[in-house]
Amino acid sequence: MNPQSISPCVERSEMLCHGPALELAMLLGLPDRLPDKDAALPPLWHWMYLPERPNRADLGEDGLPTYGSLVPSPSTGSRRLLAGGTVELVSELRIGHSATRRSGVAGRQTKAGRSGGLEFTTVVHEIVQNGRICIRERQDVVDVPPRSAGAGEQGDRPTEVIGPDFVEVSIDPVLLFRFSAAAGVSHRIHWDEKYAQEVEGYPGLVVQARFKQF
Repeated sequence: MNPQSISPCVERSEMLCHGPALELAMLLGLPDRLPDKDAALPPLWHWMYLPERPNRADLGEDGLPTYGSLVPSPSTGSRRLLAGGTVELVSELRIGHSATRRSGVAGRQTKAGRSGGLEFTTVVHEIVQNGRICIRERQDVVDVPPRSAGAGEQGDRPTEVIGPDFVEVSIDPVLLFRFSAAAGVSHRIHWDEKYAQEVEGYPGLVVQARFKQF
C-alpha cells in the first residue's frame, strides 16, 4: 500500500474464479476474448473481482454504503461521481489463483466549485497474487452539491476511443444493469432511471465511467 494512505486499510481476499470473466465476455459480446481457466485476465478485467459487499441494511437511498466503507455515502442531497483515476498493470493477474486487494484512503480535500463545495477523496488499491503486486489503482471520488432535474451536461454519452485494444459497445439500460450487478456496483444512477432523473437531476441513466475503458 502507498505509504501516504491513511488507516483504516481494508483487505479482501478470494479465489479468482472463471465465472466473472465469463460474465463480462458475454456482456460485451466478446466470447472470443474469454480467457482460459488458468490464463491471465485481460487488462482492466480485474474490476469484476474483489468488490465491496456491504450489508443491505448499510445501504443508503442512493445505493451506496452509509458506513462500514472507506468512502461512506455522501451527505443528504449531494451527488457522488468518479472524477478520475489511474491503473498501473505491474504483473499478470491469473484466473484460478487467490488474490488480495488492499484498499486505503490516500487523502481528502475540499475545493470550491461553481455550484458549491466539492469534496474529493482519493482511494488507493493494490491487488496482490502469489506474493507479488499485480495491479496498483487510484480512484478519485467527488461529492458535489445537488442540482435541479435536467440541469447540466448529458451524463450517459460514452466517450469515443480509438485503438486496437478498445471495442465499441452499444450502451442500453439492460447492459448498464448487468454490468453494475457483475461489478458489485449498487449506485442507483446507473440502473434506476427514475431515481437518476428525479433525485439526482441527470437527464437519464449515467454510463459507468469504467465502461469507457473497455
